[in-house]
Amino acid sequence: MARISVCITHYDRPHKLGATLESLARQTRVPDEVFLWDDCSPHDPTEIALVFQSRFPCFVYHRNEHNLNMPGNLNAVIAQATGDYIANLHDADTFHPTLLEKWERSLDAHPTAGLVFCGYDTMVESPNGQRLCIHDIPPLTQGRAFFDRWFVGNTGSVIWGTVMARKSAYDQLLPFNPTYRNWSDVEMWLRMCRSHDIAYVAEPLIVLDNSPTPLRRFSWF
Repeated sequence: MARISVCITHYDRPHKLGATLESLARQTRVPDEVFLWDDCSPHDPTEIALVFQSRFPCFVYHRNEHNLNMPGNLNAVIAQATGDYIANLHDADTFHPTLLEKWERSLDAHPTAGLVFCGYDTMVESPNGQRLCIHDIPPLTQGRAFFDRWFVGNTGSVIWGTVMARKSAYDQLLPFNPTYRNWSDVEMWLRMCRSHDIAYVAEPLIVLDNSPTPLRRFSWF
């Protein structure tokens, strides 16, 4: 059985961190280790984080002495992970209880996949009345074909920042490149497509935080 590491990057949303950790603590597939890295937030989340210390088999909380920015903080927390599968999760989203179970099942079933991602609930209705974002993507797509279909000619990224990747894939591709700042994860997924296939779970297993911020959407332009 594969070991699962969960890596959460946090910056200045302590009022939402409790709900994120509570949804993670309720997973049907308990993570083997959880790492929460705070990027020197103006509002210290330590008190909230430590409430959950006893809820996981292994829980490590760290607060950076200075701000590393998103790529640096993400690289720092992933460097701690020892699991076979590494889940990158955001600090203000919440997760369906079966998220880790279904991600693990997908990577187990598709050994050529470098990562798996899923649909999500945007919490905001689109002009056509839809708030669930589920794409017509097969359970497994060859990496180059995925790149051609979902990245070439598109101005956004179909893969959100929350994925579960194989540690072996990250060992080949890390680090997240700080040149791309808050979109360094998108650049990582592009590189992932060059050497690995992409798995997908067509269910809305993540409820996205929709707080107003200019960094919630990626665009090439």
